[in-house]
Amino acid sequence: MTSQRPACPHCGEQPIPIMYGYPANMAVAFEAERRGEIVIGGCVVDDDNPIWFCRACGRRYGRLGDLR
Repeated sequence: MTSQRPACPHCGEQPIPIMYGYPANMAVAFEAERRGEIVIGGCVVDDDNPIWFCRACGRRYGRLGDLR
């Protein structure tokens, strides 16, 4: 994941990353999500998946394919 977190295009707040795939340790991933550090995006990985989640307004944005 990139170190730059682009502000939400809708409200301007800072996002958290969306994690895709199957984590090696689900308990750690669920705990990070509970703390608001990440959002678990699911196991299906596609270039069109959003990579950022805005906790303020709920918008998902960015494209996983743009990181490749």
